Amino acid sequence: MADKTISQLTSASTLSGAALFEIEQGNGSYKVSLDKIRRPTTQRLTDTGEPTGIIDRTQSVITFSDATSAFSISGVGGQSYGFYSQGNKVTKDGSVESVQIDGTEGLYFFYFDHPNGLLSTTKDFDVYLILEKTILGIVYWDATNKKSIYFGEERHGITMDGKTHLYLHQTRGAVYESGLGLTNINTDGSGDVVADVSVGVATGKIWDEDINLTLSALPCGSNWPVYYREGTGNWRLDDDRPFPVKNATTGNLRLAYNLNSGGNWSQNEIINNDFVLAHIFGTNDPNRPIIAIQGQNEYSTIGNARTAAATELRTLLTENLPFAEFVPIGTVIYQTSSGYTNIPKARIISTDDGSDYEDFRGITGSPVGGQQVNEHSNLSGLDDDDHIQYLLGFTGNETLASGSPSASVTFASAESDTDYRVHVSLLNTVDVNPTVYSHIITSKTTSGFTVRFSSSIDSNNYSMDWTISRRIE
Repeated sequence: MADKTISQLTSASTLSGAALFEIEQGNGSYKVSLDKIRRPTTQRLTDTGEPTGIIDRTQSVITFSDATSAFSISGVGGQSYGFYSQGNKVTKDGSVESVQIDGTEGLYFFYFDHPNGLLSTTKDFDVYLILEKTILGIVYWDATNKKSIYFGEERHGITMDGKTHLYLHQTRGAVYESGLGLTNINTDGSGDVVADVSVGVATGKIWDEDINLTLSALPCGSNWPVYYREGTGNWRLDDDRPFPVKNATTGNLRLAYNLNSGGNWSQNEIINNDFVLAHIFGTNDPNRPIIAIQGQNEYSTIGNARTAAATELRTLLTENLPFAEFVPIGTVIYQTSSGYTNIPKARIISTDDGSDYEDFRGITGSPVGGQQVNEHSNLSGLDDDDHIQYLLGFTGNETLASGSPSASVTFASAESDTDYRVHVSLLNTVDVNPTVYSHIITSKTTSGFTVRFSSSIDSNNYSMDWTISRRIE
């Protein structure tokens, strides 16, 4: 083959052996062997074992069938697609490839093996799934109900090296980018209409290492996927809830919380007029991008519930969550009462600083670190001073007499001014079906405040917890 100049070269495949091509530089030129150009590139692939990953995620489709308990991948429209495995390019013809799970409870990881390129699965997470295999997806299998309750997207690209992928996977996981605010929240309502318990989520973006995911909005009134634990602690999914909470199926049918009693998990009806939390997350599951996790305790006051939001979230993140990549969005406080007439017998309560919900967007959670999701104790930011902070002042409890239309509180010592917040919660743990009263602060002075109720108190069994707080600048 004759020597060729740069302008004459069309592709490397047109040259072979020790063919030369000419490079012009200044007033002169020199010739370079094609073999010398190929060699450094080949050596780099050998030395680094890179790249590993999917060339173009949009050229393939992954699915999981509950009916066959099988994970599948194919080319879009039957067209071919490619991936790299330790620097070696593999082209798939686009036909459907499938692999079945063994059906036992827990997480399954799916990948193309090296060096044979076979579609495979394992329940044992190992760093080599990222460093040496081409990981594709993750599924959590509910063995009792024989269905998948989580299907995670894991087709990462080829521009991120394996060590960086592993570092991000083990230390940061999915991170928040934008959007995902909770919407259409009607706080402190009467508990008699659906709007008082409904909540939606706006569209938004998260990053799962190098994959930028746009999460679809969950409109108010849509069905919520609500996760909870059962029996010895296996995760379960109630995926047709109209609200991000669960009701007890016995008793007075008020809201329930996920009770852990000595390692045995169950549904427990919340005490009348008490509070429970609903934790909202964004995930890399294309079928369920927005999910809720049932609260795991009950609280007698709004203040206790708000304080517990970060604590309960941190506990959730150390308890083998059923999904591998997630972003905390926020926590909603619910009050439940037999006196409420809407379907879930509940209403959303504003936080003690007046917000619609506790906003945790931007807080970082860690991803799966093994067969169990057990590295989430690295959650950061829950205790950061990046939200509005309030310093608690006086607290107290007032007994309310039957027939009282209002209540006045006098402080033990005067405040310097009236720039304080008042937080009030009515309690009645005696009457079977106590009346639910809304209230308004009608007066604030340096020596106290007055609360007016929606109607006169109809029993001597009511009391009023109150707290005042001041904003910390």
